[in-house]
Amino acid sequence: MKMINKLFYIIFFLGIIQSCGKEGCTDPLAHNFDASAKKDDGKCFYGINDSLAAQFSFEFLDSNIVSLKVISPRNDLDYFWDLDNGRTSNDSTVIGIYPFKGIKEVSLLVSNSQGFTSISQQFNITKDSLELLDNPLLFYISAKFDSAGEIQPKTWCVDSNSAGHMGVGPLSSTSPVWYSTTPNEKPGVGLYDDRYTFKLNDFTFNMQTNGLIYFHQDIVPLFPNSYENLGSLSAPFVDPPTGKWNIDEDSTLTFDQGFIGFYTGVNEYKITKLTPDSLWVEYFHSNDQAAKWYGKFIAI
Repeated sequence: MKMINKLFYIIFFLGIIQSCGKEGCTDPLAHNFDASAKKDDGKCFYGINDSLAAQFSFEFLDSNIVSLKVISPRNDLDYFWDLDNGRTSNDSTVIGIYPFKGIKEVSLLVSNSQGFTSISQQFNITKDSLELLDNPLLFYISAKFDSAGEIQPKTWCVDSNSAGHMGVGPLSSTSPVWYSTTPNEKPGVGLYDDRYTFKLNDFTFNMQTNGLIYFHQDIVPLFPNSYENLGSLSAPFVDPPTGKWNIDEDSTLTFDQGFIGFYTGVNEYKITKLTPDSLWVEYFHSNDQAAKWYGKFIAI
């Protein structure tokens, strides 16, 4: 009997000691608040539990210009807007400019170091307003008019019939002085049948490769099933999902998915000349900063 009593008291006192020393989150404002914890373990999780954190309002300033505002902005939160016009922003108040009619879906992502929340809203732009385009290159690369006068996406391909449709030179060069292709020099390598479609209305980009691409040998680890083909390498390829494209103020064309032409591991291209039917670009190599590559494309 005495032994049982001793065991009882030992267990009882151990429970008291464990209870007194239990660690956990002691902040009632945290998501993982533990009312039984006596000592804070420094792992309180707050995240974003405010239903208004990602709420935003919008107001038409014009038929094609919309003001968007976070309802309850906070200094401890980061904001990321996708304005559905090829533009993003990190401010709590932004202006969206929409040259093209259609339903637009704006998304706002709100985050801090321990969590995030997001919300989307739609509104309708009822008419086109092409004068709002801030860069004529945007139109040249991505739009054409059909017989009814409606804007349609524009598709490009490598200009295989022209000399110099692919080439390379030193970083200081303005032309492919080290190497320049002759017309139709690279048949069957996965270059001439690729198609690159730009859409102006929502700044989307689609890359169609027909299952094969042509790329520089220095990035071969990216493509384990590659093989030598007319001086460089070809590899089976699964087309990337629809992505976004943009041209910034210094005429740099960028993609968040895919690439154009002979692949060197980059997705930024400096436009050196652009007409409604022809596109010339120069670009770099992800592993060789001493060379500059060149490409020429035609609209189809």
